[in-house]
Parts: sequence; structure tokens; C-alpha cells
Amino acid sequence: MASFEVFKQGKLADQLEERAYEWCAWQIEETFELKRMKNDWGFEQPIEELLNEEQVESIEAYLDTDEWIEMYVRSALQGIVDRWYSEQPNPDDDEGYEISFNEDS
Repeated sequence: MASFEVFKQGKLADQLEERAYEWCAWQIEETFELKRMKNDWGFEQPIEELLNEEQVESIEAYLDTDEWIEMYVRSALQGIVDRWYSEQPNPDDDEGYEISFNEDS
């Protein structure tokens, strides 16, 4: 008798994560009255591109509550918040960095 095994679990996890992202993006659009546009290939723009700081802080406040949030929803929302922050300009970039090739260092 063959032993039981579930194959392609990673593929399943990817599909669940994608579905959770779309579900959360739709809820964000509805809550904040946003509208994602489609590009030339028919893909919707990432929701992170439409959010402002106040909206992101609202999502973070929700994530910080004691309310139970399903694992995939929490992961999708945290990913949205993290990507939003990573796309923000760094105020330190305006100063630039000097690279010194000092022989003493």
C-alpha cells in the first residue's frame, strides 16, 4: 500500500497567499474608496501604490488590535504595509553618501 502524501503544498500556499492579498486589497479599496487601475497586460496595480500614510497607519492599528485575524489575512496585510514602507523615499538619500578609500581604514 502506498503511503499518503500531499504534493505541491508550496503551490497551494502561493495560491492562498495570492487570494488573501486580493481579498485584502479589495477591502482596502472599499474602505478607503480607492480604485486600482489595470496596466496594458490587464494586471491591477498594487494597492500599495494608492495608499497614504494615514491609511497605512489605520491598517497597522488593525493589525495591532487584540482582535483575531486569520493567518493569511494578517500576512497579506503585513506584506502590504511592509511594501508601502519600502517604497517610500528615504529622507537620508538626499544627503548622499561619500565613499572614501583611505589607506588607513
